[in-house]
Amino acid sequence: MKRHVTDYWLYKHRYVLGYSLALLSIGAALTAAALYVPSGLRTAELDNAVISGSLAFQQFDPNSVVNLPYHILQRAGFAVFGVGELSLKLPSLILGFLGVIGMFLLVREWFRNNVAVITVLLTATLPAYIFIAQDATPYIYSVAISIWLLVTGTYVSRRHTPHLLWKTLFLIMLALNMYAPLGIYLNLAVVSTLIFHPHIRHLARRLNPNRIAIASSVALIVLAPLLYSVSTSPQVALQLVGIPPELPDFGANAIELAKTYIWQQGSTNALLHPLIPIGILVIAGIGFVRFLQVKYTARSYIIWLWGVILLPLLLINPHYAIMIIPLLLLMVAMGMNTLISEWYKLFPYNPYARILGLIPLTIIVIGVVLSSTSRYSLNYYYNPELVSAFSTDTALLKQTIEQTDATTDQPINVVVPSDRAPFYQLLANYDRRFSVTSQSSDVPLPYIRAHDAAVSSRHSGVDPSYIAVDAKSQDADRFYLYTAADE
Repeated sequence: MKRHVTDYWLYKHRYVLGYSLALLSIGAALTAAALYVPSGLRTAELDNAVISGSLAFQQFDPNSVVNLPYHILQRAGFAVFGVGELSLKLPSLILGFLGVIGMFLLVREWFRNNVAVITVLLTATLPAYIFIAQDATPYIYSVAISIWLLVTGTYVSRRHTPHLLWKTLFLIMLALNMYAPLGIYLNLAVVSTLIFHPHIRHLARRLNPNRIAIASSVALIVLAPLLYSVSTSPQVALQLVGIPPELPDFGANAIELAKTYIWQQGSTNALLHPLIPIGILVIAGIGFVRFLQVKYTARSYIIWLWGVILLPLLLINPHYAIMIIPLLLLMVAMGMNTLISEWYKLFPYNPYARILGLIPLTIIVIGVVLSSTSRYSLNYYYNPELVSAFSTDTALLKQTIEQTDATTDQPINVVVPSDRAPFYQLLANYDRRFSVTSQSSDVPLPYIRAHDAAVSSRHSGVDPSYIAVDAKSQDADRFYLYTAADE
C-alpha cells in the first residue's frame, strides 16, 4: 500500500518538533545573551537592583509599587543566589522565556500553528526583545504580562478547561498589569471588548458568577499593595498612567519615536536603534492593512482599542517605546497569516505549488532571524557606543576580594563614591567579606578603592598590590587593592 506524506511520524509531529526546537533555540539565545552579550551591567540595572534590595514589607514604601512584582521576583533571586550579574538578570530571563511561550500560545489561538512558529521566531529574535529579556530592568515585565493577559483572556473567551483556572489567571493578569506603567490601557481595551463586542458580551453573560467571585477575590489580594500605595501616595497613579510632570513637546517626541522605530542608527538607554528592522516592518505593514479590513472580530477590537489609546501615550512618553512589541507581534502574525493564505488561494489543489511557495518564505524567515541575531550580537559586543554603557565592576570587585584574606569575621573596607554606595551596600548585605564606606581618608589597611573614589583615601607611600582591570572600559583600572605588606 502506498504511503502518503501524512503517514510519516515526522509529518504528524512537525509542530511539536518545531515548537520544541524554536523554544530551545530561543532559550539558548537568551541565556547566552545574559552571560556574554552584552557582558556587564548598566547604570539602570544597578539602580533597579537597589530598589529591589530595599523592599521592606514591614515599612513598605508606596513609591516602590511601580513594577512591584518584578522587584519581588528579583529580591527572591537575591535571597537564593546572592547579588551577582546572573542573579540580577535571572527575573528578566524567566519572564523573557515565559513571554516567548505566551507568544506561541497567543498566535496559535488567534491564527494557525505554522503562523505561530514563524511569528515567534521573527519576534523573539528581535534585538529589542533579546535585549530586554536579559536586561535587569522591568521592561520585559510589561511586555510579558501584556502577552499573557491576552493569552488568558483568549482562553476564557474560548472556554478552555479548566474554566476556573483560566478565569483566575485572567483576573490575576489584569491585576499584575496594573503594576506596569501604561498597563492600565491594555486592561481598558480588554474590558471595553467585553462591553462592546457582541460575541464576547454574550460569552460574558454565560460565565459562572460563583467562579468569577472566587477569581476576583484572588485578583484583589494581588492588587492590595497597589491600592494601598495609590491611596497613600497619589503621584504613583500618575506614574502608572504615564502622565509626565511637565507638558511634553509632542512634535519632538513624534520625531524621536519615528527615529527610534524606523530609521535612526545608534542607541538610547542602551537600546539598539532602529527597534523595528525593515523586514519585520514590511510584514507588520501587511498585517496592519489586513487588520484595517477585518474590523468585526474580537481580536481586532482589542488591537484597535489598545493601539488608539497606547500610541498617544507613547507621544507623551517616548521612554516607553519598547511597549510596542506586543502590538508588533500581532501585526507580524496577521501579516504572515495573510501571506500564507494568499499563496494557498493561488493553488488550492496543487500541493507541489504550495510546498514550492514555502521555500522562498523559509529563506526569508531564516534570513530575517539570522540578520536580527547577528545585528544584536555584533553591536552589543563591538559597538563602542553600546559597550561603554556596561560595566563588569560587580564581578571585578569579587575578583579583587578573592585576592585578600577577607572573611566574614574580618571584612575588608571598600571605598566607593557616595553616589554608587547604595548598590555596593546591597552587595555587602549578601557578601559579608567586605563593608562599604565613602570615607575619603583614614581608612585602615588593607582596603579596596574603586576607580573613581576619592584619591585622597590612598595611604602615603603605599602602592596597590593588585589592580582589577576591565579590558572593555576606557577607564580600565576599576579597583585598587592596598595591603599593609606594601608599606
